[in-house]
Amino acid sequence: MRCLTLATALSDLGVRCRFICRPHDGNMLDEIAARGFETIALPPMISDFATTGSTFSHAHWLATTAERDAQETKDAICADPPAWMVVDHYGIDRSWEVTVSAVGIKILIIDDLADRPHHCDALLDHGLDHDLAEYSPLVPLQTTCFFGPQYALLRPEFAKLRSVSLARRQSPSLNRLLISMGGVDKDNATGRVLAVMASNVWAEASEVTVVMGPRAPCLEDVRAQAAAMPGRVEVLVGTSRMAELMYMADLAIGGAGTTSWERCCLGLPSVVLVLADNQKEVAASLARGGAAFVANTMSDVAAYLARYHSTPAALGDIAEMSRRAARITDGRGAAKVASFMVSQIGRLSPTTADRYPGADEENELAGDSN
Repeated sequence: MRCLTLATALSDLGVRCRFICRPHDGNMLDEIAARGFETIALPPMISDFATTGSTFSHAHWLATTAERDAQETKDAICADPPAWMVVDHYGIDRSWEVTVSAVGIKILIIDDLADRPHHCDALLDHGLDHDLAEYSPLVPLQTTCFFGPQYALLRPEFAKLRSVSLARRQSPSLNRLLISMGGVDKDNATGRVLAVMASNVWAEASEVTVVMGPRAPCLEDVRAQAAAMPGRVEVLVGTSRMAELMYMADLAIGGAGTTSWERCCLGLPSVVLVLADNQKEVAASLARGGAAFVANTMSDVAAYLARYHSTPAALGDIAEMSRRAARITDGRGAAKVASFMVSQIGRLSPTTADRYPGADEENELAGDSN
């Protein structure tokens, strides 16, 4: 999804974008094509190979060897090499990148783990705590690095709604609750949150919107649970209105993934649950910055909701959390990164530059980069 956001920003600057994916279960090739982008499907693989000699934990996510995946990717692009290859995959490291970059392209890595070496021209880590000191041993000296949520790849509708969303939070209320645990929510965190709410004062006093993905295995159970709730609970599936829903909400309960930066952009106070290991750092950073409340258990969720619904001083705390969250990102990360990438295209061969008129003009970036 974040690569689709970046591709849209690049397209707005006149750049042709293609996606290379392997058709694992749950792949998004059809959705990518529906957004108007070209797709290249690598041969499907069966995950029965043994990963040997890997020094990082997600190497098996490729479902094949890095050597084979890199060669198949290289073969797919060698007849029409792009100016940039954007790599967003925890199972890829320097060895893969060296092979693919041999066709004469620049590589942008999207990473937030800092757990493996890279061979790249640019690196984007939108986490709050990673910095150049942490990545220095992992990337070439000349790599341009973009650190922090100011470069998070958010869809443009979040930046567009930012000013009106922050304005309405100057007079905070606690009437509308948004629950969003990610598209799949395989462990049914949504259902557990609704169960907590069923025995809480929020159940009848609030409007609750639940957002789920069409592939969520617990979708029908959540629908039945929502229908049995005493208050008004709406379940939306595969909605494209997330920015609007966040703007309208007074408080959100969700995971500590990319949606954290969407909530911050709009100043939406939130209760954050850690739904995957790679969300722990984000959750801890948000808590340290006072931009969210981290719930380690469902009992924490219940206590938080009860406290903030019954205490008059809660509105002041909510307003402060909103202000702290809004400082984290302005939602324009995709535009900033796209502008940088286009500015570098003119430094390649004249043939490549001809495809992107004006790409040799430098674009000034807001925020910090190294």
